[in-house]
Amino acid sequence: MRILHLADRLTERGGAYTWMLGVLGGLIEAGHDVRLAVGSVDGSVPPPCPIDVEPALGARTEAGADLSSLVGSVSPEVIHVHNVMNPAVLEWAASRGDTLLTVQDHRFFCPSRGKWTFEGGECGEIMGREAGTACFADETYFREILGLTERRLGAVRGMTAVTVLSRYLREALVTLGVSPTRVRVVPPFVHGFDHEAAPGGPPCVRFAGRLVAAKGALAAVEAWRRAGVDLPLVVAGTGPLREEIEARARETPGPPLEVLGWVGREGMS
Repeated sequence: MRILHLADRLTERGGAYTWMLGVLGGLIEAGHDVRLAVGSVDGSVPPPCPIDVEPALGARTEAGADLSSLVGSVSPEVIHVHNVMNPAVLEWAASRGDTLLTVQDHRFFCPSRGKWTFEGGECGEIMGREAGTACFADETYFREILGLTERRLGAVRGMTAVTVLSRYLREALVTLGVSPTRVRVVPPFVHGFDHEAAPGGPPCVRFAGRLVAAKGALAAVEAWRRAGVDLPLVVAGTGPLREEIEARARETPGPPLEVLGWVGREGMS
């Protein structure tokens, strides 16, 4: 099968991109004809297949993209869209009738910070103009982001098929009008690790992920402390909470806490 994949960039940093690389690798191994078009390449990982660069694929707002020549040269049987936020590209993809979209986060159904309110609490509201005003200090910016999110959601409703990584994401989309018959849950999978790798240090408790509130980084530190296990906590990841986590490590007695920063696949193995 000929499959054209579209993404905002090629990188190995971030779960959305490592998941995509795993999909590409699996399809190539199965003998499919795979091609990838991205908005940019950061050089952190070699291209796993033939690649094209179209800057508009990396746009977060509307930007015109002429993909007709690429599609004409590939003649794909399926187009698979990953992590593209440009509403013009999403609407183009939805109009074709041969497109699979993978939704990996909130940007198709929540204009705010991933279902977090402006005050930092969890948001259980359904997306809308009244519900969203409490999440933004700037009304003009809110209306702009809401408009983009609504266009993305409209494109999702027109896709041939949609895959999501969890039941939560499926319910969020179905609640906003995406046909439940089009949305399938495909849980994240682990790939690309060397299972024979020698340990890089003594036994420990490991947290891996971006150091932000939504990922539970501070909750992980607190749980580790309360558990009272005699093992160090090793944090693989970086983000805006890194300094706070490192400060807690200095202030709290007990086993050591070490923040490694971002760790690649070899190091994680």
